[in-house]
Amino acid sequence: MRNSARLIKEAHPEIEKPRIAFSTTNYHVLRSGLIATSQGIAAEGIGSLTRTYFWINAFIREFIANLVAEKKKHLETIGILAAILSLLATALYFSNNH
Repeated sequence: MRNSARLIKEAHPEIEKPRIAFSTTNYHVLRSGLIATSQGIAAEGIGSLTRTYFWINAFIREFIANLVAEKKKHLETIGILAAILSLLATALYFSNNH
């Protein structure tokens, strides 16, 4: 993504922010778009069809890849939810015992 964006900008220096489209398999468009966004590239993804028998494998693989790629964000969210649930459990415990 980064190299392609650089080549496009070099080929068209007159365009300040080029509109870029990329093509990949339809199950991979989300993660590819996240990668482009994380690198500051404004891009539109277009997905090609995936054979039905491959969907389960592709879904699981992309789910795990997204968890790994966004692990800091996911861990922060889990930490916040755990803190909120702990506070609620503590409040319920003390409200029922007093």
